[in-house]
Amino acid sequence: MKTVLISGCSYGLIFNDVSMQEHIKKELKVEKIINLSYAGSSVERQIKTVIEWLSNNPFPDLIIMPLTHIERYDESVSKIFDPAVAYDESLCVSMDPFTDNQAMNKQLKSRIDLQTINSLLKNKTLIYNHTSAFNKFISHIITFSGWLQNKKIRHLLFNMSNQFDKTKFLKINKQIFLQENKNIIDIFSFCGNKFMYDSLNKEEQINEKINELGQYAHHYGVESNKLLINHLNSYIIKHNI
Repeated sequence: MKTVLISGCSYGLIFNDVSMQEHIKKELKVEKIINLSYAGSSVERQIKTVIEWLSNNPFPDLIIMPLTHIERYDESVSKIFDPAVAYDESLCVSMDPFTDNQAMNKQLKSRIDLQTINSLLKNKTLIYNHTSAFNKFISHIITFSGWLQNKKIRHLLFNMSNQFDKTKFLKINKQIFLQENKNIIDIFSFCGNKFMYDSLNKEEQINEKINELGQYAHHYGVESNKLLINHLNSYIIKHNI
């Protein structure tokens, strides 16, 4: 049975939609879809989840990973063990402090007290540097893609939600390995959410209440995501992935 494995954040949850799954199966010529997407995931969590799944299951025919916001990061703050991520929880720079324990528990079951968690969120925001986050991001995806290639697992990674300015990262030479890798769509010229925004006409953009600033973070509907799958499949065919 041909299987596609998907690992994303909330943007990937739409692939659970019945009509979306039918479209994916038809377009990618697969029979089964395993969707590991989890709301709020970081790129690090996306990768860890896939590796853990692969350690317990036969390898899929294809892995698709819509890479999420690089402002998200993992911290070992959960009191609940999950084999895929151990005790990690994905948090995000500029997250608002939790008002009380009840609010925190809605987000995560923490083994750390409320004050410490809020201090962590504040300190991470204060020291955050976009260039350093980008450096960590590309290091993760370069090494992960290389490991998948070593295991002979077909895969396609692409930028889902980040607006990258190439001129700001010219001194980070390791990005040359992205240019050499057909399994990672050019993260500067392509963004999944931007692609779906551009696929909407002006009336549709207004109806979905998407402003120009929100186009990278909007959760697009089924029809837009079907167009995204079509585009990804065309890339897969063109580059013989």
